[in-house]
Amino acid sequence: MLAGTPALAADDDELALAYGDAATVSIATGNKQSLRRAPAVATVFTAEDIRASGATDLTELLQRVPGLHVSRTYYINEPRFQLRGVQSEFSQQVLILIDGVRRQSILLGSPEELWVSMPLDQVARVEVIRGPGSALYGADALAGVIAITTWRAGEQPGTQLGLQAGAFDTRAASLRHSGRSGDWSWLAWLRAGRSDGQAETLRADAQTGLDAAFGTQASRAPGPMSTRHRDLDLQLRLGWQEWQAQASLKRRRGIGSGPGLAQALSDRDWADTDFAVLALDWQHSGWLPDWDAQLHASITHTQIDSLYQLFPPGAFGGLYPEGMLGGPGRNSRVHDLEGSLLYGGWAQHRLRLLAGWRRSDLYATREVKNFNFQVLPGVGSFPVPLGSLVDVSASGPYVTPQQRDLHFLALQDEWQLAQDWTLTAGLRHDRYSDFGHTTNPRLALVWDARHDLTLKALHGRAFRAPSFAELHNINNPVNLGNPDARPEHMATTELTADWQAHRSLQLRLNLFRYRMHDILRLVPHADPSSGATTQNLGTQDGHGFEAEARWQPGPAWRVDASWSQQISRDRLTGLRSADAPRRMAKLALEARLNGDWAASLQARHIAGRARAAGDARPALADYTLADLGLHWRRSALQGWQASLLLNNLADADAREPSPAPGSIPYDLPLPRRYALLELGYRF
Repeated sequence: MLAGTPALAADDDELALAYGDAATVSIATGNKQSLRRAPAVATVFTAEDIRASGATDLTELLQRVPGLHVSRTYYINEPRFQLRGVQSEFSQQVLILIDGVRRQSILLGSPEELWVSMPLDQVARVEVIRGPGSALYGADALAGVIAITTWRAGEQPGTQLGLQAGAFDTRAASLRHSGRSGDWSWLAWLRAGRSDGQAETLRADAQTGLDAAFGTQASRAPGPMSTRHRDLDLQLRLGWQEWQAQASLKRRRGIGSGPGLAQALSDRDWADTDFAVLALDWQHSGWLPDWDAQLHASITHTQIDSLYQLFPPGAFGGLYPEGMLGGPGRNSRVHDLEGSLLYGGWAQHRLRLLAGWRRSDLYATREVKNFNFQVLPGVGSFPVPLGSLVDVSASGPYVTPQQRDLHFLALQDEWQLAQDWTLTAGLRHDRYSDFGHTTNPRLALVWDARHDLTLKALHGRAFRAPSFAELHNINNPVNLGNPDARPEHMATTELTADWQAHRSLQLRLNLFRYRMHDILRLVPHADPSSGATTQNLGTQDGHGFEAEARWQPGPAWRVDASWSQQISRDRLTGLRSADAPRRMAKLALEARLNGDWAASLQARHIAGRARAAGDARPALADYTLADLGLHWRRSALQGWQASLLLNNLADADAREPSPAPGSIPYDLPLPRRYALLELGYRF
């Protein structure tokens, strides 16, 4: 909702002082600075932007970022973030930080496993950079970085109650309390909810093909995907002077497997996950003359348990009367310690030195299943029944416990070359205990060509570390890890023009070109029926542009529009990279109707997605989705607020790609039109 009253404007001014406004960004260098002059291509959502967007989950908000597409995985139906055509099914090349804590799976290398959802109740700010971020953030910041900041202790003092209800039997309740007393501040947040998830129908699945081969009728298709889940989110924050401590828990229970872990529908799957964080942050200005210091320490713990019905009862000619069952589980723990010194005593320079250590532990790996795979040369792998669920944790789980240590050192210099010229240079060296070391630089030149025009030239290298699965998988079921795997690398060059064409109109054009090499892929063995092994193989080239416009003709209206286009090509096959949109158009309209009422309209057009090599299915259809929101909030800082959201307003049949060669032949349907109502009270 757009700020329009003195009370709300004062509230927003206070938040801008604490977190930065829409014209500033911190993620580009670690320092708060002007978005126009930041040495990166960035998008910022403030707390007011989030309220105005009507988004209730992080994935909905990120759909507004130019050049970023949120697809869905064929397993668990999890969000898959694609930036500028860079993506893979498991290990996504985007780093996600929440309050400075990495939310990556150490097993798969992807964003946090079983992500399911991230409600925006507790989110104060989101910053996104497109392009390499490894010179500052290290591994996995290959195509970009998404940094989420939640409300700190003492911010928005008082108590807030929220209720949510809508389609798919979705319902949730949240409670937040924040306050201050002297040097102390605190915040407590609780949210609990559940949803049956979308109920779109799959016309056929992997079991459909097996039924044709075995003469059975075991498939549940046509039938709905299983996307149910129960949620619990907790956060406690405590502040004292320059210290901030937090403890949080993200718990998801009874998670359905979407279209099925083996691309066969089931309503008996479940997965449970706990993601717990303990973190401590300290920052001090004037620690020594001209020196500022920061310290971050955190421990994250993840526990995952599951039982999946990979194929339904009657599969493989009746060999599995209760279905083919598998239940992988694991625990992981990550310790992080990072220190930063900022020196401003050298004229025209601002130096930042970072050093840190990280230990990643994968332990208590476990697995139960009622089958084993036997490889028949020239024929393929075939599941052999074990008769009942067997615990194979000791004899042959999918992966064994692993540990990795990382030490890193980084240096960054922001050099004011002249009155209108700034050169930012950075270099980071990461040394891993299991696969070696890598060094990644960045260079950014920013020129204020005129008072209303800023030009940028950016170049950087980034990497993605091989995951534990890519290094150490031993039975999944026949896809093997490779202890000799090396990191993926990517070099990106960008040119940006930012023009304030009118006091109400801002235009931006970003041009980019990149090359990925040493791409980690599963490469089939000489006898393809015996499986595949992770290898560094192939190169991907990409180039394109993002054109953005923001028009704000008055305090009651704002329009954001963007057009993104990219062409990425796999040099190994000579074909366009699969699944990623070639063209995206996005529109966001926010309007204060009168008094306490506001409306928001979001629309996006996704086009030009290529099939994978060897996939003979018809081309993926383009789609356009529009979401409408109506918002009501009292002009005072206390009282009621409400939102009514209508998603997929035109009831479009939109689909994201299922993997080749098409065990789910008609792709993965996105939700049709649905409504969601939110109520809140602040006192």
